[in-house]
Amino acid sequence: GGPAPLLVPFVHVGMEDVMPVGSSLPRIGKQIHVVVGEPIPVDDLLTAATAGSWSETQLYSALTDRVDQRLRLMHTSLVNQVVNSHQSESVSAPIHPPIQASSQQGAGQ
Repeated sequence: GGPAPLLVPFVHVGMEDVMPVGSSLPRIGKQIHVVVGEPIPVDDLLTAATAGSWSETQLYSALTDRVDQRLRLMHTSLVNQVVNSHQSESVSAPIHPPIQASSQQGAGQ
């Protein structure tokens, strides 16, 4: 009974750079990218579980599969976005010749 739970997925990339395994302090200057997805519908699974007299294990497995599938898609999309943003930064960054200070400034005035 009652309303279906609200499953809101989120994924992140970069936490391993901020807080590596075994580290006691976070590293500064690193980025974490986070995406929060649309809620994952589960009403159909709960209805099917009730109608089909699924065991708790069957329902848990179906819910886990659905959540896992969404998280994998979101993670892949986020990784691709991060990689593409880094590539576009390096490709589109303007290349300027070094600026040299002139020691002749003000000479002859």
